[in-house]
Amino acid sequence: MVETSASVAGRVVFLHVGVMKTGTTYLQQLMYANRDALAAAGVLLPGQDWSRQVRAVQDLLHLSRLDPHVRTDKSGAWEELAREVRASRLPVAVVSVEFLGGAHQRAIRRAVASLAPAEFRVVLTVRDIAGVLPGLWQTQVHNGARYGWPGFLHDVVHPRPVPRLPMQRHRPQDVFRRSQDVPAMLARWSSVVGADHVHVVTVPGGQDPAELWQRFAAVIGVDPALATRSAPTSNASIGLAATELLRRVNGHIGRLPPSEYNGTVKGPLALRLLADPAPAEGRARLTPEGYDFALRWNARTRAAVAASGVQVSGTLDDLPVVVEARHRAGLPPVPPGPEPRRMLYDAALALRALDRMQRRRRRRLARLGIQVEPVEDRNLDAVRRRWESAADPVDAAARDLAQVARQAALLLRRLRRAEGTGALSDAGAGNGRSRRGRSSRSLRRSRR
Repeated sequence: MVETSASVAGRVVFLHVGVMKTGTTYLQQLMYANRDALAAAGVLLPGQDWSRQVRAVQDLLHLSRLDPHVRTDKSGAWEELAREVRASRLPVAVVSVEFLGGAHQRAIRRAVASLAPAEFRVVLTVRDIAGVLPGLWQTQVHNGARYGWPGFLHDVVHPRPVPRLPMQRHRPQDVFRRSQDVPAMLARWSSVVGADHVHVVTVPGGQDPAELWQRFAAVIGVDPALATRSAPTSNASIGLAATELLRRVNGHIGRLPPSEYNGTVKGPLALRLLADPAPAEGRARLTPEGYDFALRWNARTRAAVAASGVQVSGTLDDLPVVVEARHRAGLPPVPPGPEPRRMLYDAALALRALDRMQRRRRRRLARLGIQVEPVEDRNLDAVRRRWESAADPVDAAARDLAQVARQAALLLRRLRRAEGTGALSDAGAGNGRSRRGRSSRSLRRSRR
């Protein structure tokens, strides 16, 4: 189809720009699971899968320029996405990538200009910050961060007034404001597309995903009942123990390009092996001070939304501003730490998974005619005894995991170079629950 202005005129492009940790993954997975049904209803999800939308936004925002793999894979991706939207005959298109919320006005104008004269509508999902903070810390850790939960929370609640240094791009206070400053996002996007073209969707107080989808579907103008297929995976969290273990691994692993870290640690370990919809060891908890901060931030967000003139789906009451005395009284004065035994259990699962990953990658290299040293069989019981005899057993485990993970990441680098491929997934990775179940059974057998 020839692209013309007439083919774009009359189309509505919805940009779901965040906010992070507000059910964005659930909505993205649900829409792509029902992509054909949405297309039949006149809604285009451009990009063969959601990862192409991510690459397009990375291209638009000039992100990950130092990662050679991402730099190659994202080159021209935004124009590719825009071309698909321009060529489509469907009246509605939806792009959903949560870090669009932090886009500066130059990138916003570029996005709008690339699809003119289509009508732009911007959607922000917003949520009670008390529920966001623990998940945001966890997300930063499985993206490579090295700060613990107490330090993260303190830095967010008590931001340092000094300017950040060039090497401090990921200070907790900066990460939080960049990803959660709804008033600033509203101001930037409204100044380009107009407040009457901006929608705020509140996440239900009970975090009911079905209700969130109903609110979002109403904004983009589709019947929520069209989504007959469930999202393929839930955005499962990793618990406090697994997150703290991963944080320690990050402290020892050294510098890796994000794509190599993601393909070795974030995806296979954090989001599949160690993910659990209801972690047995619990999640990070707010302190009374953190809870009070969340209420103040909610009040700030509510005031900005109310004054902005944007359209609201849901209710701002989903962002509580009144202290619940009983809940506050039950919060710990100091964030409790995870159980070391649970961290060592997770470490044993992760070590076994990394060994399997190395073997798979070595076999793939061998099939390409590249010889690599084989992985020696590891006596997991002996390794655990060595960890437990160390002065800091968890740190000893984290050091071992970091060493093996780095070796696996370097194998991934060699594979990508040898195969000339843009993306590499580990064959047989499976979903998180089944992988964890198999690893847990194997670990129990090894103890007998």
